[in-house]
Amino acid sequence: MSISSNCSSSTRPTTTAASSANSAAIPAASHHLPPPLNGYRFLKHMRSALSHDTFLAQAEQQEGEDSGSAARRKVIRVYALDYLRRDEERRFMLERACMAGRITPPHPHLLVVEKAFTSQTDLFLVELHCGGGDMYEYMAGVAKAAAFVAEHAAVSTEDPIAGKGLSTELVQRLVREMLTAVLFLHTTCGLVHRNIKLETLFLDSQMSLRLGGFELCAVLPISTDGGESFSNTNPSKALDIAQEALGEREEKAVAVPAAASASSSLMHLCCGSKHYAAPELIQGRPYEGEAVDAWACGVVLFALLTGCFPFDTLEGSDEALFQLVCSDAEAHLAQHPALAAIDDPQAVDLIRSLLRQNPKTRYSIAEALAHPFLV
Repeated sequence: MSISSNCSSSTRPTTTAASSANSAAIPAASHHLPPPLNGYRFLKHMRSALSHDTFLAQAEQQEGEDSGSAARRKVIRVYALDYLRRDEERRFMLERACMAGRITPPHPHLLVVEKAFTSQTDLFLVELHCGGGDMYEYMAGVAKAAAFVAEHAAVSTEDPIAGKGLSTELVQRLVREMLTAVLFLHTTCGLVHRNIKLETLFLDSQMSLRLGGFELCAVLPISTDGGESFSNTNPSKALDIAQEALGEREEKAVAVPAAASASSSLMHLCCGSKHYAAPELIQGRPYEGEAVDAWACGVVLFALLTGCFPFDTLEGSDEALFQLVCSDAEAHLAQHPALAAIDDPQAVDLIRSLLRQNPKTRYSIAEALAHPFLV
């Protein structure tokens, strides 16, 4: 798979905004296992990042609950409060994630922050543990296995695409689950995700897909026709909830709600990951969040079926990639060898419908769910 790092330019889509903190000033939390806290027992240290450490934990058994229940397994990310006070951008992202967790009803295909609490020194964010990992890891494993088989097969293939994607039946199920989650997010929760990608899609203990990674989500703006936002929760109240969970209550305005006025149905914040970014987002135009999510879902569908991205360049430069997406994405897609290798014509049609350059003619999430490929 050709999966590159996120765009580094502050004016282009990026997974995180530029950090204001000195990256070497404050280390991440200790690798030693914390003592039991708030009903959670820490089992092992999983990984470290600049801003936090990630632990596998187990929740206390509830009355009537199976002692071996997978729902008791949790992932807890631990952030040093001193670090968050200095890294404003990271703090805003965590506020978004906490907001999404508080206003999103339970859904079998969403992975949100279940609980947030603090000690004197750290912030703890609790999520369900997804034993299958993320889809990036899963696809990388598939590609590695395919390469091994090809190397040891009696008959080799000259097709560089063959064997790198998932089966059509598996892709149909995973994409249905993804789109169901996104539609629920848009219509019931009043949120857009804005960072849908393989790394924010997870496989739980039942190998069902869950959409996580809500650090760049936003509340849908109020429509211009006088109608109400889909959200059942007042955005300003949601912001208060998120800040309370972080123990931060600052007076200055922050960017948790979408950066659009109440008189506009469009968003303005340029964010996301470069291979999944829609043309209108790359161009810096005001955009509809739902259409940006739909484009990203189209990229995911393409990647699951082929093992590569629909838009990539040999040069590997961000500018070349952005130029490709914004110039004539549909013509490029029509000539993509991986698209031609997809056997199912309905799958090809759905990909092209989700990756239309014009957001007005691009398939919506609801239209994608009703497409013959997924019905």
